[in-house]
Amino acid sequence: MATTVTASTATITISENIVLNGVSYGNSIDKSFDSQGEVIQRIMSIATSFTDIFHTSTVDGRGQVVADGWCYF
Repeated sequence: MATTVTASTATITISENIVLNGVSYGNSIDKSFDSQGEVIQRIMSIATSFTDIFHTSTVDGRGQVVADGWCYF
């Protein structure tokens, strides 16, 4: 049975922090991306030589995504 995915907002947080001589320095920034409806997650072993891990195309397919609808967080 097919299901419908309801798009949601992805919030990405980047932060850094360092303590030098007892003084803490750092910053944090949040960025939100509306209407995100797909997540791709993959765990793989990477060889020490060049390994092609991702493809974009004009059509959806195994190991590739449509380039016009893709963004990286």
